[in-house]
Amino acid sequence: MVRPRLGSFLRQRRSLAFRLATAPGIILHELAHRLACLVAGVPVRSVAYLQLTGPPGYVRHATPARWSTTVVIALAPLATNVTIAAVLVEFSLAIYTATGIGAVAAGGLLWWVAIAAVVHSLPSTTDLSTVWTATTARWY
Repeated sequence: MVRPRLGSFLRQRRSLAFRLATAPGIILHELAHRLACLVAGVPVRSVAYLQLTGPPGYVRHATPARWSTTVVIALAPLATNVTIAAVLVEFSLAIYTATGIGAVAAGGLLWWVAIAAVVHSLPSTTDLSTVWTATTARWY
C-alpha cells in the first residue's frame, strides 16, 4: 500500500521539478498562443501562463471563424519558440566571446531559456486536438 503512494509522490515531484526547470518555455508557449489570437483578432477569454498543478498553462479563446486561423493559433508556439531560441543562442554565443564570470552566467542563462523554449515549442495534445476538431468539422 505504501509503494503506490510513494511512486505517485515521486512522479509529482519530478513533474513539478520539470515544470519549474522549463518554466520559461511554458510561458513563451502560452504567450505565442496569446499573441497569435491578438494578431488574428480572436477574443481571449482567459489565460494562465504558468501553473504548478493541472495543465502547465492555457489560453482559452473564442472559436475562430476560419480553419487557417485555428491552425495558426495552435502552431504559433512552434515558430515563435524556435525563433526565440535561435536568437537567444546566437546572442549567447556573442556574449561568450567576452570574458569574466558575468559573461558566462549571462550566456548560461540564455541557453537555459533557449533550451526550455525548444522543449515547449511542439504543439501540445490540446493544440493538436483543436486542429483535428476544426479539420474534421470543416471537411468531414
